[in-house]
Amino acid sequence: MWIAPAAMFIESAADGLSKADPKMLAAELKEMASFGNARIQQALTDLWPLVGDGDSSAFSGLDHDTAVLFAKGYLLGLQVARAILAGSPQLAIAKIKPDSLL
Repeated sequence: MWIAPAAMFIESAADGLSKADPKMLAAELKEMASFGNARIQQALTDLWPLVGDGDSSAFSGLDHDTAVLFAKGYLLGLQVARAILAGSPQLAIAKIKPDSLL
């Protein structure tokens, strides 16, 4: 079983960007850059079957390129959050799988 985060969390995160510490955001970009172009391309390739090129009705009414890029970032961001949660001893003790939270 899994739970997809509600849109209100995406909205809350987007609203919080203007208040986020610029040093934190710069550090996050630096870490992303260390991920490397080849890995970025592979991640986008892996996301292609899920998001495609935006032909899905899920993108109805949205700007094509922006919506597809945002969807890929959103899915990758959730996967990163799952990877972080996988190292949580509290979740392990409670026998909660990270992919059941996100």
